[in-house]
Amino acid sequence: MSTHIAIVVSLFIGLIATAFGAPPVPVEASDRDSSNPRNVRWNGPVIEWVGITPRAEVRKLGDKPRAPESDEAGLEIVLRNAGDKDTGVMLILGLPDLPEGLPVASMTPGQRQTVTVAMKTVDIPYGKSLTLSAAVDSPADTPEIYDQFPMHGPDAHRIALVATEDSWKDGDTRFGSMVRRFRKSLEDLESLYDVQEVPGIPMGDESRPVITDRFRIEHVETFDPDAGTPALFAEHPEFDLVIAVNEGGPLCCFWLEDGDSLHYHSIGHNFLSARGGAEKQGIWSNWGEQALWHEIFHYRGVPDFYIYNIPAGSLPGRSPEGWKLGSSPSTAYLLHEIMNDPYTAPELSWLSATIVNSKKGVSRVGACENPEQPFGHMWQWVPRQLILQVVSGDGAAVEGVRVYRAKPGGGRDARVQRVAEDAEPMAAAAGASVTLDGDYMNSKAPRNERALWLLVEADVKTPSGIKTRWSIVTLLEMNEAFARGSKDAWTFQVNASDLRAGE
Repeated sequence: MSTHIAIVVSLFIGLIATAFGAPPVPVEASDRDSSNPRNVRWNGPVIEWVGITPRAEVRKLGDKPRAPESDEAGLEIVLRNAGDKDTGVMLILGLPDLPEGLPVASMTPGQRQTVTVAMKTVDIPYGKSLTLSAAVDSPADTPEIYDQFPMHGPDAHRIALVATEDSWKDGDTRFGSMVRRFRKSLEDLESLYDVQEVPGIPMGDESRPVITDRFRIEHVETFDPDAGTPALFAEHPEFDLVIAVNEGGPLCCFWLEDGDSLHYHSIGHNFLSARGGAEKQGIWSNWGEQALWHEIFHYRGVPDFYIYNIPAGSLPGRSPEGWKLGSSPSTAYLLHEIMNDPYTAPELSWLSATIVNSKKGVSRVGACENPEQPFGHMWQWVPRQLILQVVSGDGAAVEGVRVYRAKPGGGRDARVQRVAEDAEPMAAAAGASVTLDGDYMNSKAPRNERALWLLVEADVKTPSGIKTRWSIVTLLEMNEAFARGSKDAWTFQVNASDLRAGE
């Protein structure tokens, strides 16, 4: 048997590029989330996850995923037959010292099988792929490749899934394998990182840098949503990120305790929404999957961008309806950014990609809002000097410029920040520009006193007299200017014709 397999594999190696079996097919039109073009069904054996043990732990700020810190290691390879017939004997290829492949017993439909392999840590096939293929009876036969699992490097983020039985069974029923569908979601996100096309997703800013982060699902278990928060969700130093798959369940969003690098760093993936009065959208809808990616960006240290939306009542005397990110020429490119609105056709910006890359390879990055820790970029990425300049393109003279710093209320986001109608400007100057120096965003103040935006007000001379007009400049724009190199000084220019008239 082993001699025969060795012959087969020698043939297989030359055919690996063309011998793939039938690819997964789109889900049936009757599937409740068939509108998501990324939803497919596997109809044969798949590799669901691969765990690498013993795992180096992450407990402190700045800790990174890495290879086992021991001479000996083990791989736990979990397979599932997502098809409707027995698989026959199979092979796992790509393992060290097994050039002929590791034989795997035949699996019945729906069966899950775990294969464990011991090896030296130095022999872990990082940067390669494990391949699941059919065994063949004759060297003349072309072996069919069922699935491949990319063994990203030791710096790949190690993910554990905790899933409700309902969500797990639902995924297995609809896609052949819930875990393989989840793995595909991570693969699609990695393609987006690589500035490659992903079905249903716009390319966004194609000048953005490639993000090199990669993910590996290493463990999956069930949890009872009625029994409280699962222990692994709350504390998991052996995993970089834990994601709870619980459609319509109790665990939502990204969990992080500022200053606590041991607990959480977890995502609750429970999306179930009828936003806009539409049919309910679940975790595998466009909205649901894009919301998952949005939360993974939080794990990588990127903040919500929609916190810069200023609600009605926060700009009295200037605007009754407030202000929206994307409504000004300087922020229009962020309107559909995945951190601003994952429920349209989200785009990935240069800024988000750059933020992720600034924390490359680090599992425990802490709160991005905390400027007192090295990965808290939001109030660190601020040019030392800000020159606010109103440019008059239509010949209208600018008589003066005033700047007001948003006054935060009881929370962290712009929905609780405002500028009162009778507020005193923090800076003012005759003419068309004003310069700010020092801590003009209150970055060194306690968290609930830092500003997220500035109101720029200008007196513009028009044929009917002096008109006061205004605009907003956000911390996001300052972050990007800083990241693009304007660390010492940045000039924010706004055209007088783009300023808004007051009430």
